[in-house]
Amino acid sequence: TGSRVPMRILVTGGSGLVGKAIEHVVQQEGGKLEGEEWIFLSSKDGDLVDVGQTRAVFEKHRPTHVIHLAAKVGGLYQHMKENLLFLRDNLKINDNVLQTAHEMGVAKVVSCLSSCIFPENTTYPIDETMVSSFSLLFTHCRPGVSNSFYPRATSALWFPSKGRL
Repeated sequence: TGSRVPMRILVTGGSGLVGKAIEHVVQQEGGKLEGEEWIFLSSKDGDLVDVGQTRAVFEKHRPTHVIHLAAKVGGLYQHMKENLLFLRDNLKINDNVLQTAHEMGVAKVVSCLSSCIFPENTTYPIDETMVSSFSLLFTHCRPGVSNSFYPRATSALWFPSKGRL
């Protein structure tokens, strides 16, 4: 009869920039289809660095689909001071969300992770029109792009083509 299977979409990072934009489209612009239930999480709903809290969130909401946007974020100076901690926490968040989604039989996970990006040569303040005006290879990228970083004994993160960040 063409009826849709009910979908429960869990959005991690629902209080962030992209999560709020999705929530706006779903709730204000008619983006929600019949049979869909959308849940927008913030860090107040559970600490996704902790596997037990991650599982509890998934148990509570029983998603069929996940849009994974959550990450530990902070300002430029906090990232510079605690870059290894940011990397490790973001790796834990990603592992916990993906593993729990797998264990609970989630049909599909869309993972859209970002980082704080600070171009070397730009004018400030930076706005959204400037994001595509610089190369990822020549920016100071933080833990969201974790596979491009290598922890060293000094607890600094290194980018292969640029040296110490």
